[in-house]
Amino acid sequence: MFSFLRLDLRSLAALRIVLGLVLLFDFFTFLPIAQFYLSDQGFVSRVDFLSEQANPWNWSLLYISGDSIFVYGFLFWHFLSLIFFIAGYKTRLHTFLIWIQIVSLHNRDWETDRKSVV
Repeated sequence: MFSFLRLDLRSLAALRIVLGLVLLFDFFTFLPIAQFYLSDQGFVSRVDFLSEQANPWNWSLLYISGDSIFVYGFLFWHFLSLIFFIAGYKTRLHTFLIWIQIVSLHNRDWETDRKSVV
């Protein structure tokens, strides 16, 4: 009866693949500067960032450690989640994991990005 309201699953899969490729491109453009922005040896250490941060709702998994090995391990986990998302393996789980990872990446140094623009 309402055949015009049905979605073709191939179009949803194509959207997932294109979105995953855009996120993968963003990952590879961020990778060379990751140590500078995410580790304690970079621009702002976690201790300085958290002591001056006014928003307690700002959370990130990268607050756990500022070591370069932890940062690159986190980025490897993000890369694997993106590959699994593009391939369509457990898409709902990896969608949630990618959301957590992207929020963690963006909340790590949100204040320094704002100051660099001004």
